[in-house]
Amino acid sequence: MLLPSDGEIEILGKRLDRMSGGQRDRWRAQAIGVVFQQFNLIPYLDAVDNIRLAAHFGPQRVAGNAAEELLRALNIEEAMFHRATSQLSIGQQQRVAIARALVNRPALLIADEPTSSLDARNRDQFMELLLAQAQASDTAVVFVSHDPSLAGYFQRVEPLASLNRATGTQPAAGAP
Repeated sequence: MLLPSDGEIEILGKRLDRMSGGQRDRWRAQAIGVVFQQFNLIPYLDAVDNIRLAAHFGPQRVAGNAAEELLRALNIEEAMFHRATSQLSIGQQQRVAIARALVNRPALLIADEPTSSLDARNRDQFMELLLAQAQASDTAVVFVSHDPSLAGYFQRVEPLASLNRATGTQPAAGAP
């Protein structure tokens, strides 16, 4: 987690800029779930162990079968639970990544372009599963995407303007 060079960052009532690196890491593991664009699963671990590893760093010990329950809720066949994630399809890996992000019932889920490699049908199915699981966990979702067709899934949509990093200003009209 990067710190700002100026100003402060407060998330969920915690000032991250006042925490040590270790404190930020522990807090992030407890309060935030992340679904990465490339999933970042450990390829030689199976689906259950990828989820249990995330649970290990959570705020409390998660029930012994929480990983399996999440996988079932995300429509992963039980035959796939104990296969190395490198042997799963992209769609299955994506759902394992969701389960891993939600296992600790985080207050906040950040999803970074998780639908970028999906066709429209699989994208819509993924979105429904993700949002249903987030709702069941009472988790807020921050979803980053370049796909404007996903806006209908959310109550609030905020377009992000490009900033010139050198000056901190927005580019002139018509500028790239």
